[in-house]
Amino acid sequence: MISIAKLLLNEVSNITGPVRYSTKFGGYDWSVKFDVNKNPTKVGVKIQFIPKDSSQLEGTQLNEVGNELAAYLQRKFSEYDVLIDRDKDFQDKFSAIGFIIPLDSLSQWMMKNIIGSKTSKSKAEDENLPAGPEEEK
Repeated sequence: MISIAKLLLNEVSNITGPVRYSTKFGGYDWSVKFDVNKNPTKVGVKIQFIPKDSSQLEGTQLNEVGNELAAYLQRKFSEYDVLIDRDKDFQDKFSAIGFIIPLDSLSQWMMKNIIGSKTSKSKAEDENLPAGPEEEK
């Protein structure tokens, strides 16, 4: 049987390209790009904040805003027990701010809050998944 984490990655991977939104943070306008990171050492959902006017943020200033953004996102995601890490290993690292939500963290949150697992990840096996909310009696 396939694990919920592998199933989620396969479904998200079927998106035909990154999903983009617009937002404001720190007085700047950003394009926010969501995509799937398929690097086997850090599988997860990647998020990149790309300044709409790249001439406003360069080098040290981009890094300072990135640190503020990282602190903000870590506070917000921690409210849901989801990890988010700063990603400095991506193609546009000198012109954008990158983050990654590890698939393991996202899948644990889904099992706990949506699917309804009472079994921790370390106790559950792919072949022996816990019963869902409707199956428990």
